[in-house]
Amino acid sequence: MDPRERTWSPPAWIYDGPDLQQTSYAQPAMASYQGNLHMIANRADSAVTWTYSADGITWSHPVIPPNQFMIAAASLAALPDRLVMVHGCGSACNAVQFSVFQ
Repeated sequence: MDPRERTWSPPAWIYDGPDLQQTSYAQPAMASYQGNLHMIANRADSAVTWTYSADGITWSHPVIPPNQFMIAAASLAALPDRLVMVHGCGSACNAVQFSVFQ
């Protein structure tokens, strides 16, 4: 099918439980890794949240990885054997940090 004949679905909320919409205080980042979509977002207290989806419709409950904080958008990159997240370290410094999910 010609891509110009396709259309986007209406926007839908990503839920954290039956009635709670997930939120982010910076642009979320997404990457595909080992058959799942992974999304990184941040909370009002600068903590990083990570969630994933096998189908792009149903999402996991957000997990807060330990010692991860960010003040702006993160980036995600998928390598064959790992997912790499890069972000600013939070309000205490201006350094750039990275973390690996394997």
